Amino acid sequence: MEDRPVRSAAFALLLSSVLLPGLASAAETRSLTLPGVEPGRDLALRATLPRHARRALPVVVFGHGNYWDPARYEVLLDRIADAGYAVLVPEHLHRAPAPSQPLPGATTWPARLADVRAVIDRLPEIAALLPAGAPAFDSSRLVVMGHSYGGAVAQAFGGARMYARDGAAARPVALRG
Repeated sequence: MEDRPVRSAAFALLLSSVLLPGLASAAETRSLTLPGVEPGRDLALRATLPRHARRALPVVVFGHGNYWDPARYEVLLDRIADAGYAVLVPEHLHRAPAPSQPLPGATTWPARLADVRAVIDRLPEIAALLPAGAPAFDSSRLVVMGHSYGGAVAQAFGGARMYARDGAAARPVALRG
C-alpha cells in the first residue's frame, strides 16, 4: 500500500511529459512494406525513428490493439523514438477500420506472431527500406511491447504460453523460428 503514491506520481509524471504543450517530437515516421511475410501477404509497417541519431538504435517492436489504427499511438511512439529507440509497428490484419466480418483469433493470432517474427528476423531488410543516412538497428537490444492484443503478443515473445480457440477447443500456439 505504501508504494501506491509512488506509482501515482510516476503515472502523473508520465502523463505530464506526454501531454504538456511545447514538447514537440523530433521523431519521424515512415510507412514501409515488408514483402512476403506469409504466402500471398505483405506487411505494412510504420518505422518511427529519432531524427538525429548518431549510433545504432535499440529496437522496439510495438503491437497495436485489436481493431486499432497504429497511428493512434503516435504520441507514445514518438516519445519512445525521442528517447533514442527505433520503433517498428507492424500493421496487423485486423487493424482499424474493422473488417465487415470479424476475424477469428485462430486467424489473427498466428498472423500477429508471424508479423512480429518477420520484423525481428528481417531487421537488415527493414533498414534497407529506409532512406540513406537513416540510423542502423542494434538487433542485440530489442524489446517487443504492445497495447491490449499487442501486449498479449509481447508476452508470448517473452515466454508466456498462449492458446488459440478453435470452436470449443483451445490449442497451444507456438512461436515459429
